[in-house]
Amino acid sequence: MEIEPKAALVILEQRENGGLVVRLRGVLDDSTVEIFRRQSQVLCEESHASLVIDMSEVPFVDSDGLGALIYLQKQLTGKRRPFALVGCRESVRSVLHLTRLEVLLPCFSTVDEFRKSQTGSRSFSQSR
Repeated sequence: MEIEPKAALVILEQRENGGLVVRLRGVLDDSTVEIFRRQSQVLCEESHASLVIDMSEVPFVDSDGLGALIYLQKQLTGKRRPFALVGCRESVRSVLHLTRLEVLLPCFSTVDEFRKSQTGSRSFSQSR
């Protein structure tokens, strides 16, 4: 009997223009969500103008993963910091659409598209 190893989730951080882009690689599900939750706590405590989660290398998100993303979004909203997903694959977009979470968890095509959506309005970090 062969036992499949648990799926891995790689989390890479890159600071850009006062914001933070977090690139995820792997599935965001019950087998990896605890890693993401722990890192999310750290991200919420750090000081940066905005947080973007690059989902381009995430083929699948289950309800545990959605819950972790929603928790992160609520934490950042409470701190008046912009949050968005970018590069969601069709499978992830479908889940967001079916669960009606696409408004709460907006998904932009690219980081630049997200940044353009933020220009013209006062930055949350400037309004403090």
